[in-house]
Amino acid sequence: MPTLLGAENIPAYTGYDDSVNPAISTEFATAAYRLGHSQLGDILRRVEEDGSTHGDGDIGLKDAFFSPTELENGGGVSSLVRGLASNKGQEIDVNIVDAVRNLLFANSGAGTDLATLNIMRGRDHGIATLNDTRIALGLDPYTSFADLTSDPVLQQQFADVYASIDDVDLWVGGLAEEKVPGSQLGETFHKIVLEQFLALRDGDRHYFDARLASMPELLHEIKNTSFSDILTRNTDIDYLQDDVFTAHNRIGG
Repeated sequence: MPTLLGAENIPAYTGYDDSVNPAISTEFATAAYRLGHSQLGDILRRVEEDGSTHGDGDIGLKDAFFSPTELENGGGVSSLVRGLASNKGQEIDVNIVDAVRNLLFANSGAGTDLATLNIMRGRDHGIATLNDTRIALGLDPYTSFADLTSDPVLQQQFADVYASIDDVDLWVGGLAEEKVPGSQLGETFHKIVLEQFLALRDGDRHYFDARLASMPELLHEIKNTSFSDILTRNTDIDYLQDDVFTAHNRIGG
């Protein structure tokens, strides 16, 4: 969350709040948290401990769908995790790589367009438009495509397919927004994602920070355990950077 939203944008934990509903909102599940589809790259790197590429080579994302044998052929989970830890994600924007834009699950049949699925899923679920969602969140609605994005090319592309800024789908518009300072997300998605995770934290009577308050040593140990620690404990990887959410070049020797 700090990497995605900016640590400075996340309020400190103050304890369990029984007035908070921790349920998952449909706007979060159907639109905002599908932001990751924009971050995907076309290639999954497979990296050895010394930084070299595995002998079976990297694998295209389009070839990895429903292909568990690739775990055996390509060095297992460890080679993929090393690759993920050294590879940069795509920027969160309206662009989506061909592996999911045209070739989703193509290795098991006809390729599918994930962007279209997301748009149609939002409409099937009755998700409000971008502007109606902004109003519901207490944000000002956009009055023009120029309000949504400063990119004139993107403004024209929106105008070509939407009659009005009031017609823009939530998932599409959320990806196009200008970024909130310190965040990788625009204002609407930032608010939806932040409020969802705060609700999951503050509305959970079993949240570890509250449940283990009487066990300070254990709480300290948990808070000082990183995702990198968990990965190295459960794989044969000898080294990962402390923050696996930040790309890190693996150098041999």
